[in-house]
Amino acid sequence: MKQETVTIDHTDLELVHALQVHPAASWQLVGSVLGVDPVTVARRWSRLADGGWVWVSTSPTPLLAAPLCTALVEVDCAPGQVEMVAARIADDTQAITIEHIAGNADLLVVVATSDLAAMSDYVHGQLGGLDGITGIRSNVVTHLLAEGGGWKLDVLDPAQLSRLHRDQPAREPRIKPLQAPDYRLIELLHADGRSTAAELAQRLSVSPATVRRRVAALTTSGHLALRCELARSQAGWPVTAVYWGSAPACDLAEIGAQLRHRPETRTCLALAGPRNIWLVSYLHSIADSQRLEAQLAQTIPNLTINDRAITYRTVKQFGHRLDSAGRRLATVGVPTPFHTDPITPGRSA
Repeated sequence: MKQETVTIDHTDLELVHALQVHPAASWQLVGSVLGVDPVTVARRWSRLADGGWVWVSTSPTPLLAAPLCTALVEVDCAPGQVEMVAARIADDTQAITIEHIAGNADLLVVVATSDLAAMSDYVHGQLGGLDGITGIRSNVVTHLLAEGGGWKLDVLDPAQLSRLHRDQPAREPRIKPLQAPDYRLIELLHADGRSTAAELAQRLSVSPATVRRRVAALTTSGHLALRCELARSQAGWPVTAVYWGSAPACDLAEIGAQLRHRPETRTCLALAGPRNIWLVSYLHSIADSQRLEAQLAQTIPNLTINDRAITYRTVKQFGHRLDSAGRRLATVGVPTPFHTDPITPGRSA
């Protein structure tokens, strides 16, 4: 991919916000909400998506993440070895997110495996054996307090948001385990969440009607959620701040709910350990990181921030490799109980 810049104007941001609210919305609906011709909306999306500046993917819903073991791993590297180590693990399916940070570690890696034994094999066997790594500390994730699909731009007005919300199907959570074809469909949507039923049907060797029925069932059950991502360097939110905190276990659900509704929150996880909360926030500036911490101390007094860091760059974000500007380069995929080979996006990123 050529290193090119792009101008993202207000209409582009409105388009992204609309798809953050309703990632599967038709171009006809998005165009009517924005007051723009649907063909123009589709063309704008293609321009940004073809350059890797935006993409629609899946989101780690609680039901989808439940069968997996997830851990937050802090990695120390020898001087001059950070980029080499990050590059070596970027294509590992287990390393779903990789952040190069300024803090008490060099890399922050979210790892997902089938169980605790597989987690130990990957973290202390595979990672621990890599040249350039001098230390590893890990915390197992107990549950998701806020998933990444909740973060959104703030450019559409309430009337526009209402029209988008009205078009989305209601959820009816179910416990029924998913089967291999369900996970295969989710993997394809992870690579390109805007794939048409016809495109998915061809990849799965089924009919488009079957695809539409499966997607509807997975969405309404809460197993499948799509989210629209963008390279935030071009949208006024270039800074990622991460915080480790501690709170009484009985307060985690309430604290999670408070953090989930903050506009800066990208992801919040509950951890097994003395630092039992991990928060990722998107900010306009580095200075905002201290202002946010001060606000958290005032509004959530039962949360103590123990440590914090600023992300130099995101190497990989939930299965997608990114460049230094935050553009998607490729999709590696994420682990599932029915793991298949990594999938490349249907459209070149």
